[in-house]
Amino acid sequence: MCTFSRNPFRHEPDGEDDLSLPKSRGHRQLMWTRLALLIGAIAFACWLGVRALDAKSNLEQARDSAQQAKEALLKGNTDEASRWADNAHTHAQAARDATHSLPWNIASVVPWLGSPFKTGQQISDVVLGLAADVLQPSAQVGTALSPDRLYDSGRVDVQLLRDKEPALSKLSADASRLNADASAISDPAYLSILRDARSELQGQTSEIAQLLENSALGARLAPSMMGADGPRTYFMGFQTNAEARGTGGLLGAFGILRFDNGTATVDNLAANDELIGPFAPLDLGTEYAQQYGFTNPSTDKRNSNLSSHFPYAAQIWKSMWLQQTGTNVDGVIAIDPVALSYVLSAVGAVKMPDGEVITKDNVVELTESTAYSRFPTDQSARQKYLQDIANAVVRKMTGRIESPRQLLDALGKGVSERRIAVWSSSPTDQKLLEETPLAHVIPDDPAPYAEVVINNLGGNKLDYYLRREIEYAADGCDGETRKSTVTIRLTNTAPNKPLPDYVASSAGLLPEIPLDVPSGTMLTSVRLLATKDAKLVSALANGQRAPAFTDSERGHPSYEVQVAIPPGQSGELTFHLSEPTSPGEPRVPIQPLLDTVTPTITVPACSP
Repeated sequence: MCTFSRNPFRHEPDGEDDLSLPKSRGHRQLMWTRLALLIGAIAFACWLGVRALDAKSNLEQARDSAQQAKEALLKGNTDEASRWADNAHTHAQAARDATHSLPWNIASVVPWLGSPFKTGQQISDVVLGLAADVLQPSAQVGTALSPDRLYDSGRVDVQLLRDKEPALSKLSADASRLNADASAISDPAYLSILRDARSELQGQTSEIAQLLENSALGARLAPSMMGADGPRTYFMGFQTNAEARGTGGLLGAFGILRFDNGTATVDNLAANDELIGPFAPLDLGTEYAQQYGFTNPSTDKRNSNLSSHFPYAAQIWKSMWLQQTGTNVDGVIAIDPVALSYVLSAVGAVKMPDGEVITKDNVVELTESTAYSRFPTDQSARQKYLQDIANAVVRKMTGRIESPRQLLDALGKGVSERRIAVWSSSPTDQKLLEETPLAHVIPDDPAPYAEVVINNLGGNKLDYYLRREIEYAADGCDGETRKSTVTIRLTNTAPNKPLPDYVASSAGLLPEIPLDVPSGTMLTSVRLLATKDAKLVSALANGQRAPAFTDSERGHPSYEVQVAIPPGQSGELTFHLSEPTSPGEPRVPIQPLLDTVTPTITVPACSP
């Protein structure tokens, strides 16, 4: 019998081998852990990717639907607006669900890497708020305020407008809040596609907030001004842009516009020579007297609107009418032939008693040019012709309108180009007006500003041929001041042929001061209203130093250069300035003359 001290069938590892099995098991556990983490990471990335695609798709569709809803509201198509607003809400909710899902929330808290996810959450929150708190309620209010309901048979339903004012004011407040939220959306760091989406959303919310702010202002302002609380009466002046004045053009025909509970009527228009005076002067302050007093603006209607600040001209016209008739008006409205052409595009052509048809395409040329060649010496006949045209257009505008929406669009275009101005003698109404583009006031704030004001010094109608280019440039925001430049190019496009003396001679703004220049030469005052506390470094005319008259208006420095431009020639004025690096967006208001000017602005907006 054999005996064994060990089991021959059992392997007994030595000390080194005793550790091999646990080590192998540990490797396998680590491998499986790493694999699980990798699978989890891939799954998380896929989950996050799917939610990102959902968010991107739904945000794009929500923003597109929101834009469609806004455009439908502007067109007065409330059914379409409601449909697009509901569609925007559906996609915005889906986008928000995606950007507030678990994987997105986890990713958004990762330092720096998570910043685009945080931006995506903020964008989706704003888009959902825009759809739910603004667009959907706007469509409901818009149904009540559709042009067909608001305007019928020549009457505006001022009570309906007043009833909806609280709802419009709330919508405006909500839109302003969302606009502020959009402005505060954080930068997405390294993801440019989200940076672009943020910028586009900020632009969209700003437009909608401005639209609703104007709508709420209109609902607060229009009922009282249109006679909801009793009849209102307005002096309505028609400006002749062919002879430039600060507010647009020389006061031509005028009439009295009356509103009674939303219904408008117009007395027969009269020529400006029916404001015969004599008139007592009107005190508009020391600054105004120093700048314009030598032209007798409050007693000589030809010089009554040299300033671009419309309330000055309005108060003068109101004073003249009161002195001549004993009648006090509640406000003043100014309009020009270009705005009348927009009105004719909405209401249709008018036919004169002699069969001549006045259309949107010929009304400007007829009133600003043809009338002077048709009646070169018979001023009475010319004035009657212009009055008849204005009467016919205004009567059609205040009568029954087939498409109120088109008329509102036409008036809106005129307002956007500063061709319609309104002033109210009611301090409450005027304060509201000054929050709108209708007021035409020189602003009392320090933001960057460059307003070019043209006044015809020749007493002629040559500004029909004037073409303007305006550029405003400035350095960056470092330091307390910066260099800026305003460049103005003027071209006299008068034809190389004889023109009537009334059009091309130079009788002068002050007839007692004779002017000896060739026929067709523009004699022009060019005045720059600059940023508050700006200083003139130099003024150049065609590259040569030019004398500039220095003054101030409503706190803005004023620099004036007078130029002569022969027919077919151009001139360039350059104002070099040192101006404060004031906070705010730069503004270049355009004087409403015959040409259309889009200024070139390269002025950085500085932060407070």
